[in-house]
Amino acid sequence: MVSCVILGVWVLALIFSAPYFIFRDTEHDHDEDITICFDNFALSDDNETSLGQFRHQAMAITRFLLGFVVPFTVIVSCYAVIIHRVRRSDPGQPARSGPLKSLLLSPPFFLCYPYHIMKSN
Repeated sequence: MVSCVILGVWVLALIFSAPYFIFRDTEHDHDEDITICFDNFALSDDNETSLGQFRHQAMAITRFLLGFVVPFTVIVSCYAVIIHRVRRSDPGQPARSGPLKSLLLSPPFFLCYPYHIMKSN
Protein backbone atom coordinates (compact mmCIF):
# COMPACT_ATOMS: atom_id res chain seq x y z
CA MET A 1 0.00 0.00 0.00
CA VAL A 2 2.74 2.47 0.97
CA SER A 3 4.69 1.62 -2.19
CA CYS A 4 1.66 2.46 -4.32
CA VAL A 5 1.25 5.82 -2.57
CA ILE A 6 4.94 6.65 -3.06
CA LEU A 7 4.77 5.62 -6.70
CA GLY A 8 1.64 7.75 -7.14
CA VAL A 9 3.35 10.78 -5.62
CA TRP A 10 6.33 10.38 -7.97
CA VAL A 11 4.08 9.98 -11.01
CA LEU A 12 2.14 13.12 -10.05
CA ALA A 13 5.41 14.99 -9.52
CA LEU A 14 6.57 14.01 -13.00
CA ILE A 15 3.23 14.98 -14.55
CA PHE A 16 3.21 18.38 -12.87
CA SER A 17 6.87 18.95 -13.80
CA ALA A 18 6.29 18.21 -17.49
CA PRO A 19 5.21 21.77 -18.40
CA TYR A 20 8.53 23.12 -17.17
CA PHE A 21 10.30 20.85 -19.65
CA ILE A 22 7.88 21.77 -22.46
CA PHE A 23 7.96 25.55 -21.97
CA ARG A 24 11.70 25.87 -21.27
CA ASP A 25 13.51 27.88 -23.94
CA THR A 26 16.90 29.46 -24.56
CA GLU A 27 18.00 32.57 -26.33
CA HIS A 28 21.51 33.61 -27.29
CA ASP A 29 22.51 37.18 -26.52
CA HIS A 30 25.05 38.04 -29.20
CA ASP A 31 26.10 41.32 -27.53
CA GLU A 32 27.29 39.64 -24.33
CA ASP A 33 27.88 36.21 -25.91
CA ILE A 34 25.75 34.37 -23.32
CA THR A 35 22.82 32.00 -23.50
CA ILE A 36 19.76 32.87 -21.42
CA CYS A 37 17.29 30.23 -20.20
CA PHE A 38 13.67 31.25 -19.62
CA ASP A 39 10.09 29.96 -19.55
CA ASN A 40 8.41 30.59 -22.90
CA PHE A 41 4.77 29.92 -22.08
CA ALA A 42 3.67 31.26 -25.46
CA LEU A 43 5.86 28.73 -27.31
CA SER A 44 6.75 31.51 -29.76
CA ASP A 45 9.01 34.53 -30.06
CA ASP A 46 6.22 36.77 -28.76
CA ASN A 47 6.15 36.12 -24.99
CA GLU A 48 3.49 38.75 -24.33
CA THR A 49 0.53 36.95 -25.94
CA SER A 50 -2.61 36.39 -23.91
CA LEU A 51 -2.15 32.62 -24.18
CA GLY A 52 1.37 32.91 -22.79
CA GLN A 53 0.17 35.11 -19.93
CA PHE A 54 -2.69 32.69 -19.18
CA ARG A 55 -0.30 29.73 -19.10
CA HIS A 56 2.10 31.64 -16.84
CA GLN A 57 -0.71 32.48 -14.39
CA ALA A 58 -2.00 28.90 -14.48
CA MET A 59 1.48 27.56 -13.72
CA ALA A 60 1.97 30.02 -10.84
CA ILE A 61 -1.40 29.15 -9.30
CA THR A 62 -0.84 25.42 -9.73
CA ARG A 63 2.65 25.66 -8.22
CA PHE A 64 1.31 27.60 -5.24
CA LEU A 65 -1.64 25.26 -4.62
CA LEU A 66 0.17 21.95 -5.14
CA GLY A 67 3.57 23.07 -3.87
CA PHE A 68 2.43 24.94 -0.79
CA VAL A 69 -1.28 24.84 0.12
CA VAL A 70 -1.77 21.07 -0.21
CA PRO A 71 1.43 20.10 1.66
CA PHE A 72 0.73 22.74 4.31
CA THR A 73 -2.78 21.35 4.82
CA VAL A 74 -1.46 17.79 5.09
CA ILE A 75 1.22 18.82 7.60
CA VAL A 76 -1.22 20.80 9.75
CA SER A 77 -3.72 17.92 9.66
CA CYS A 78 -1.03 15.43 10.69
CA TYR A 79 0.05 17.70 13.54
CA ALA A 80 -3.56 17.96 14.69
CA VAL A 81 -3.87 14.15 14.74
CA ILE A 82 -0.54 13.81 16.59
CA ILE A 83 -1.50 16.41 19.18
CA HIS A 84 -4.91 14.79 19.64
CA ARG A 85 -3.35 11.35 20.16
CA VAL A 86 -0.68 12.65 22.53
CA ARG A 87 -3.28 14.43 24.67
CA ARG A 88 -5.51 11.37 24.64
CA SER A 89 -2.73 8.95 25.60
CA ASP A 90 -2.16 7.76 29.14
CA PRO A 91 0.17 10.13 31.02
CA GLY A 92 1.91 7.13 32.64
CA GLN A 93 2.94 5.75 29.24
CA PRO A 94 6.48 6.44 28.04
CA ALA A 95 6.62 9.10 25.33
CA ARG A 96 6.94 7.85 21.79
CA SER A 97 9.35 9.42 19.34
CA GLY A 98 6.70 9.96 16.61
CA PRO A 99 5.84 13.58 17.48
CA LEU A 100 9.52 14.43 17.87
CA LYS A 101 10.31 13.00 14.44
CA SER A 102 7.44 14.99 12.94
CA LEU A 103 8.75 18.17 14.50
CA LEU A 104 12.22 17.48 13.13
CA LEU A 105 10.97 16.76 9.61
CA SER A 106 8.84 19.90 9.23
CA PRO A 107 11.47 22.68 9.03
CA PRO A 108 12.39 21.88 5.39
CA PHE A 109 8.81 22.63 4.40
CA PHE A 110 8.86 25.99 6.14
CA LEU A 111 12.30 26.76 4.74
CA CYS A 112 10.87 26.26 1.25
CA TYR A 113 7.93 28.62 1.91
CA PRO A 114 9.81 31.78 0.76
CA TYR A 115 10.76 29.99 -2.47
CA HIS A 116 7.10 29.37 -3.33
CA ILE A 117 6.17 32.96 -2.54
CA MET A 118 9.00 34.43 -4.59
CA LYS A 119 8.62 31.94 -7.46
CA SER A 120 4.89 32.70 -7.88
CA ASN A 121 5.64 36.31 -8.90
